[in-house]
Amino acid sequence: MAGLGSSGLAPPKRQYRVDLWPAARRCGFETLTDSQKEDRLRARRLRAAANKYPDMIDADAAQALAAKLEAAGTGGDVPDSLASSVFMREQRAKIAGALWCLLREGGA
Repeated sequence: MAGLGSSGLAPPKRQYRVDLWPAARRCGFETLTDSQKEDRLRARRLRAAANKYPDMIDADAAQALAAKLEAAGTGGDVPDSLASSVFMREQRAKIAGALWCLLREGGA
């Protein structure tokens, strides 16, 4: 079914935001701060790999992705990339919220 996917989901209503639950972290849902920290770490490691293995990695592409991850890690624009922990956190929150809404309200 072309065109159906999770990337177009709107953020869920507040009552369905599993990432805002008081017990979210205990249940395994990382905080935004944790995801931002992870993106900054990924950016540093990606830059290091690009510098260490320039003949094996597209250094320009790696540096560009590292810049996007660094921006997401410092509260800037979040790239639509599976490499970004912040982006994936947002996607999980949207999917979980949509499923919860569907179960509670029948998809309203």
